[in-house]
Amino acid sequence: MYIKQKPGEIIIRSSSYFMILFVFVFSWLSITNILYVTQLAAAQSSSHTKSHPQSTAAERKESKSNFLIYENPTYEIKIQYPADWKKVEPQDSEGNSDKHVVEFKLLSESDLQKDVAALHIYIHNLPSSNILDQFTRFFNRSPSQKTSLEGFVLSHFTSILTKNLPNFDFIKSESDTTAMLAGNPAHKIVYKYNVGQNDIKVMETLTVKDDKGYIIMYTAKAPKYSNYLPIIQKMMDSFKIK
Repeated sequence: MYIKQKPGEIIIRSSSYFMILFVFVFSWLSITNILYVTQLAAAQSSSHTKSHPQSTAAERKESKSNFLIYENPTYEIKIQYPADWKKVEPQDSEGNSDKHVVEFKLLSESDLQKDVAALHIYIHNLPSSNILDQFTRFFNRSPSQKTSLEGFVLSHFTSILTKNLPNFDFIKSESDTTAMLAGNPAHKIVYKYNVGQNDIKVMETLTVKDDKGYIIMYTAKAPKYSNYLPIIQKMMDSFKIK
């Protein structure tokens, strides 16, 4: 038997179907958006991790190191150094124009007689007049700090060459346009040489102030040289001349 539905019942039933369909579509879109946002957040987190890799062993070592202050009133210098590095003030050596003021050494854990890395500070009494000074005076120009630095670098590099270091290999020279030390123009020299079965890499940073030349020398075995550069740079940045 056919039962005729009233128009009002049809409208109410159609509205109910529409509401159910609307709720279903809205729920499906909400779940889809949540999954999309979750995946996007995971992708951004992964991208952030890749673009910001974990710190290197040297950086972690630097962050853990407590720094002490070394001050020498005689030579009017000051520098910070890691607390776990050994400080040594060498005795005067005869016949050496460079005064070896102090050195800081990171000793090997397996052999305390050997150092893994070291930073040395030398001070050199500059002559009252050198060839470059005489050359500038010849053209009625007063010698500048840059001229004195150039003469000091030339003289020091010549002394390195005369040492006849085994398997000496000059790597680079960096001028005062990019190098600074204690607020003064500086010059960097990087080279390698051989000691026994080990390649030693050296970075010397030179500057002048008044009548003195200053040399900060960093030495390490070549394979480990880069590992301690962050610490060495922090030490050099803290170096002051009164």
